[in-house]
Amino acid sequence: MFFRLPLVSVALLASIFQLSFGVVTAQTITPVCHPTVTAPIIVVTHDQVVEAGKKAEPPLIDTKGFGFAWPDTQMGVIKTADGYEWFTSDGAFHPRQIWQGQWVGNNNYGSVTTTQGTLDNPLGTGAPQDVTISPNPDPAVNPNYPAYTYIGGGPVYQVPAGKTGAGNLLVGYHAELPSDTLYAVHGLAASWDNGQHWTDLGEVVRPNQSFKFKLAPGFDEIGDGPLVESPDGKYFLLLFSRLGRLNHDHHPCLSGSCAGGRLIASRVWRQAPARSSLREVL
Repeated sequence: MFFRLPLVSVALLASIFQLSFGVVTAQTITPVCHPTVTAPIIVVTHDQVVEAGKKAEPPLIDTKGFGFAWPDTQMGVIKTADGYEWFTSDGAFHPRQIWQGQWVGNNNYGSVTTTQGTLDNPLGTGAPQDVTISPNPDPAVNPNYPAYTYIGGGPVYQVPAGKTGAGNLLVGYHAELPSDTLYAVHGLAASWDNGQHWTDLGEVVRPNQSFKFKLAPGFDEIGDGPLVESPDGKYFLLLFSRLGRLNHDHHPCLSGSCAGGRLIASRVWRQAPARSSLREVL
């Protein structure tokens, strides 16, 4: 998980940056808004996070000492009629338990926690819906799922109205495998009920280092990058940090064969291979 220490406060920073990368055909993109950069603003305090954890659903019965470890990944958000719906991981442990007559939890760290809030208060005042990612019914979709020691995420994509699967959600998750450092992968999960349940769709990106239980000093993981639809709507882009020579020479990368710090595009296609469950979402 990302944050091993107690959370003191959450600050949202608005920033603008430009990314340049090679493309085959130039595309004209028209801005839909003109954001401005402000000074850091504390929108959620440590005490508010603690109080929210006391009313989380399902209840936090054994977090292995982490409490309500929110937020533990990059946050995702979608607009709703009442404000905004926020998604991020609660990095604490989620044991299996019976809640409201159903088994919940996955005996693992991480989740996709949903809150109803505003830009000024993403935590909101209601009960956080602390939902874990369930394994795919077909174990062949992701045979690595049982080995994860953490699985959680926040970056979301909602299928637009008028398209097949309208309203369904995809989340990019961060999963960790046991090692002497932090070896992590990117995966996708889907929800057909607005985040009340999440089903694993499998891994889509791994670091440019094969998995080993003992890794060279300086190895670092790839985080939990955003899931962005391409301008032509045919594929998704995953942004993550490229590992350079097993040290801390990192460059931002759009999933694929990065070179020299350039951003290039690797694509998670909407028309997925037969083995993938992605076609069931889109």
